[in-house]
Amino acid sequence: MSAARLGAAIRGRPVGAFFVLAFAISWTLMAPAVFAGGLEGLPVAFFFLGVFGPAVAAAIVTRVTGGSIRGWLRSVMVWRVPIRWYAFALGLPFVLAVVASAEFALAGESLDFGLAAERAASLVPLFVFCLLLNGGPEELGWRGFALPRLQERLSPVRSTFLLGGLWGLWHLPLLRIEDNAGHDLATLPLIAMLAWTLGGFVAYAVTYTYLFNRTGSALLCVILHAAYNTALGVVILRPADELVGDAYVTLSLALTGTLWLVALALIALTRGRLGADPELPSGAPARRPAAPRLAAPSAG
Repeated sequence: MSAARLGAAIRGRPVGAFFVLAFAISWTLMAPAVFAGGLEGLPVAFFFLGVFGPAVAAAIVTRVTGGSIRGWLRSVMVWRVPIRWYAFALGLPFVLAVVASAEFALAGESLDFGLAAERAASLVPLFVFCLLLNGGPEELGWRGFALPRLQERLSPVRSTFLLGGLWGLWHLPLLRIEDNAGHDLATLPLIAMLAWTLGGFVAYAVTYTYLFNRTGSALLCVILHAAYNTALGVVILRPADELVGDAYVTLSLALTGTLWLVALALIALTRGRLGADPELPSGAPARRPAAPRLAAPSAG
């Protein structure tokens, strides 16, 4: 396909083009680590570059469709929001992790409180790592670009479910490179838990949509993503290599089940608006991001 035809295709279906590019860029860069079966050696660098795939895809589509990348970033990287939304972004993941840990223990599984001091010491470095390299950068694409455009045509709930499903599928390479991707489960239970995990991304997406619609800020979604990854790494006091078999299933059921309760509560309490202003067009955020400035057409 020629560059002209490719550009026309992107301009004709910018949201579809974003998803195709996000998957293509990320999965191509993550492929060496997937085939190597883990994060060792040179594939590590490519793998973490792949995390930026959605943001790069969003920038490409913005530029090809005549927008200003700087204007787009300025419109979604909103930081002047009430402090309660920073508390939401930082606090919700840790509350969820604590509740899931309690459910895990009540189900008869053990927690190793001897890990508490070590985990607490890693909290800030892990959060910074997640903010910059592990999860955070994705949000410029998912919530900073795709979500507001999906909500221009679909309801907040339908937009969230569609985006959450695709976002979950995008994570398949990450699930593959885990040290014990099978979690010592037989084939059918493993398939069931994989489906349950992928479905959990939809529940996660509900909390991101609510936060974005209330603030218009992809930056807050970056923080929320980093906080989720940090909370799961710090609060769950069980060595990762021991989260296999029944322990893995129990924790997954507790974590994702609790998350679904939160997601369904948000949908019910907002009557499906998920923070979008009912006086604005369907799906429009309560704090509408400024429209990106269009670049001047080039000569010739």
